[in-house]
Amino acid sequence: MEITTYIDNKMLAPSITQISPSSLILFNICPNQYKKMYILREKTETEKGIAAYNGNAIHETIQRFYMREKFDIKSLFEDWEYILKKTVHNSGLTVSQKQFNTILKDGVKTLQAFYDVQKERSLLVKPIDVELELRTLYKGIILTSRIDLIIKNKKENIEVIDFKTNWKAKTQNEVDSDLQGLMCAWNYKQFSGKDPYKVVFHFVKTKERVVMNELKYEILFRAIDKLLTAEKNNRFPATPGNCDFCQYKKSCVAYTKKRKFYCKFT
Repeated sequence: MEITTYIDNKMLAPSITQISPSSLILFNICPNQYKKMYILREKTETEKGIAAYNGNAIHETIQRFYMREKFDIKSLFEDWEYILKKTVHNSGLTVSQKQFNTILKDGVKTLQAFYDVQKERSLLVKPIDVELELRTLYKGIILTSRIDLIIKNKKENIEVIDFKTNWKAKTQNEVDSDLQGLMCAWNYKQFSGKDPYKVVFHFVKTKERVVMNELKYEILFRAIDKLLTAEKNNRFPATPGNCDFCQYKKSCVAYTKKRKFYCKFT
């Protein structure tokens, strides 16, 4: 049976049937932004630069690397150049040769850092799985997550690894309460029957690995319950604070009021 929600007198897409880490994180940042993207499905005219595709291209390169029989640095760099060219072509963006070479060089540095860490920790081995998508049920809602890499370390313990291309690593407190990490761990537990030995955030640009100290699943379920309650009551208030990076700010009343407030006193 399909359940349809009505908001602002508009007939919308079916009510929440699936929650991903990205949608849950967005709700935590700003419920109104979540509503516009995942419920109203509002389209925006925001143009993406090629930099917006870099993270996915790096992830695809690492995925391709771990699917090879032999883990050598030359193949890693060749894959990166091929995938970057494909990404630029598929994006439809016009990228100058100078800009392409800059991105290519930055990616090589990032992937060299990734390779060095994996080699140092003896993790250049055949993985258990790469880019594994898992789905589990919670209160009738599908929780969907994708794990970048599942691997056995040199002590034969399972590590669930999420590769991050941020320029700055998260703090230990941020990692311990990270909703993506918790959902990946929970889904893996339902899939395998036990918790992973480690959930690792590998920040490839900074060569830092931050491991979750404890799997506090109650943080994940509180966040999910909060989202489900908001959907039930149709309450998605705006949370000003991250407006500069919001693609819906031009149509957001809270952002407009915020701008008027600042203009009045500046």
